[in-house]
Amino acid sequence: MLNKACDENYGTVPVFTGGVLTSITTTDGVVSNDSTHSWGLWYVEKGKYDFVKSDSYSIIASDYTVLSWAYTENDAKPMIAVDATATSIYGYAQPHSLVTLSPVGTEIVGAMQGSSMVVGTDRSSNYPDAIALGKKEKIITEVGTYTDPSYEAIMNASPDLVVCDSSAYAHISMAGM
Repeated sequence: MLNKACDENYGTVPVFTGGVLTSITTTDGVVSNDSTHSWGLWYVEKGKYDFVKSDSYSIIASDYTVLSWAYTENDAKPMIAVDATATSIYGYAQPHSLVTLSPVGTEIVGAMQGSSMVVGTDRSSNYPDAIALGKKEKIITEVGTYTDPSYEAIMNASPDLVVCDSSAYAHISMAGM
């Protein structure tokens, strides 16, 4: 499956050395194992929410909720997201800061155990409790309303990621879509 994904996305094949994935050539260049980063096969067991690094590449995908190849720092767990166009976004497994622009987006982030990364929300977001408390203690900034987010307030919060709602025109126009 990895061979097919690499071929379809990059026109390349992954490189295995001694049975271990060592590099993949992408549109940004070659991404190789080094002293601080490595490729690994990760999975999430059914009924669980945490990634586990597989000891073997010979596993049955249907046995798991999520199965992913990921390039991570020092075997840190991968972070995966999907944007509004259904494109997967793979990032390094490190803490990120984010702003949510709708109550639904805030609740989804909370359900994914990401409340601690939220640095800004729309005025109406008040759940989960960690968000309401963060806003009360001024740890989380209000960045406008659901229908009128403030670009300046979002930029002042310096998020790594902004979670928008594609049904809100203001969010789409701000994102330049």
